[in-house]
Amino acid sequence: MESRDTVNLPAAAEAGRRRARDPRSAAVVAKLLPVAEALFAARGIDNVSLREIAVAAGSKNNNVVQYHFGTKEKLLHAIFKWRVTQMEARRGEMLAQAQAQGLMGDTGALLEIICLPHLEVTDEQGHHPYTAFVIQYAQHSWRADETGDWTEGGRIGPNLHRANSALLEALAPLRRDVARARIQLSNFLFLSAIIRWDQQGSALDSGFSIFLNDALRAAKAALAASVTEVPTSPFAALFPALEGAG
Repeated sequence: MESRDTVNLPAAAEAGRRRARDPRSAAVVAKLLPVAEALFAARGIDNVSLREIAVAAGSKNNNVVQYHFGTKEKLLHAIFKWRVTQMEARRGEMLAQAQAQGLMGDTGALLEIICLPHLEVTDEQGHHPYTAFVIQYAQHSWRADETGDWTEGGRIGPNLHRANSALLEALAPLRRDVARARIQLSNFLFLSAIIRWDQQGSALDSGFSIFLNDALRAAKAALAASVTEVPTSPFAALFPALEGAG
């Protein structure tokens, strides 16, 4: 005799497929995603409930987020997939240009392919909530000890996956885990500059392009730092953690 859960699995899957095909459902999802993204970006993932997202989206159903996404983790992944997909065309264009110019081994060019499309993902005020969200998402994933490939081997964002893979190869002989961390941290250096401009741009003396170009140079310099594992700090003796070999 089949268990109750086993019997219900096909029905649940079919219900999910029906929701995906329903244009009314698609319209609700399209409204929920930017609302959730903005709340997570502004307040942090752990500080926003699914009920609050429903209310902010103007829904009379407090369970609307659970209905369409199931869990907060699935909602986070849906936001990531939505925005990465939006940036795919631009990354594809940049990859084609890099290929034509012989730059597929250039760490700076590859980092730009990862970073720069974020500039075009804005809200109605011209701000960049996804940029703030994705840093929150990364920190959330680190706490969950998630070490997998967010692009699922290129199934999500094949152009992003291609740029990341090429950059990992270009950073050899760095250990792969160290290279992956360096790519992410260099990317976040640039993304943090975008967030700072959104928050304080009017109070900064430099123009947006000057500010961004300086951040981009800094991110590239961090990425291209020495590959040696020998401590280089003159204060290494004061901080034993710096002296541990990988």
